[in-house]
Parts: sequence; structure tokens; C-alpha cells
Amino acid sequence: MKILCDLKLLSDIWYKRYLLSQTNETDRRVSEIIDQEQEKEDQNQNKFHSAIDEDFDLDAYKELFEIKELQSNISVQHKQDYL
Repeated sequence: MKILCDLKLLSDIWYKRYLLSQTNETDRRVSEIIDQEQEKEDQNQNKFHSAIDEDFDLDAYKELFEIKELQSNISVQHKQDYL
């Protein structure tokens, strides 16, 4: 009987080690997947970010847009004057 108890205990210990190793393996795989996804996201961000973006002046763009809008309004007024 003592041998059976020892075998049962040994079996339980090995099974727990097996489960723990599987958990560690799963954690390692999850970590790798997370790292890969983060790397892909970083690459995508770098793909859409360029030196031109850094030089882009939002105020100048707004000013240009306002000038174009004013020119459009003047053009509409000229058309109305002719009609």
C-alpha cells in the first residue's frame, strides 16, 4: 500500500509539474504574440509618420484654406454681379 501511495504522490507531483510547464509555455507564447503585435503596430505608426509630417504647419494650412475660401466667395460674388 505504501508503494501505491508513493506512486500516487509521485504521479500528482509530475502532473503538477507538467501543468506548470504548460502554463509557462502558454505564458511565453502569449508574451511573444503580444510583442509581435506591438512591433507590428510600431511599424504601422512609423509607416504613416514621415519627416513631412513634422514640417507640416497647421496654421499655414488653415490660413491657406481661409484664403481659398475667400477667393471662392469673391468668385461667387463676381458671378452674381454678371447675372
